[in-house]
Amino acid sequence: MKAKMFLIASLMVFAGSCTPPIDDTDDEDTSPGVDEYFRVDIDGNHWEENDDETVGGILANFGSGPIYGFTATAHVDSSHFFYNIPYFHTNDTTWDLTSPPSNMALTFQTDSVYNDVSSGSLHIVRTQVNNMEVFTGTFNYIGLELFHDSPASFTNGEFVIARIL
Repeated sequence: MKAKMFLIASLMVFAGSCTPPIDDTDDEDTSPGVDEYFRVDIDGNHWEENDDETVGGILANFGSGPIYGFTATAHVDSSHFFYNIPYFHTNDTTWDLTSPPSNMALTFQTDSVYNDVSSGSLHIVRTQVNNMEVFTGTFNYIGLELFHDSPASFTNGEFVIARIL
């Protein structure tokens, strides 16, 4: 599983390095009526992104069933979160991250990659606004660094992510 996540993370870094910088001069709101953001304290250091262009969600089917992909990328240093969340049928769900589902991945990439979780929780509420599926979430967990299993504390996490239907 770690090797697969490392490969995915490497591909994401490669793709991100080939992408031209985002033009923030336009006023186009890709999720009208929804203020998207993703914020968390990582070992006491605040990480936040609140630009609709760099926070988003998709629904995909990778063969193991439908999975939501949530992402947020910081403008200042290209650090990013990428969460694979199993599709859930209720509109309000909570996962105990002590033993997350096998098709869930909570990844944070900066100068290190954190893609394993030892404990915590993730709560998501799903609503619909206009033609968008909106996910409001809160989370706290201990993330483990890819190569050394060094822990990092992800606390006070919260996000609003919209996906166009």
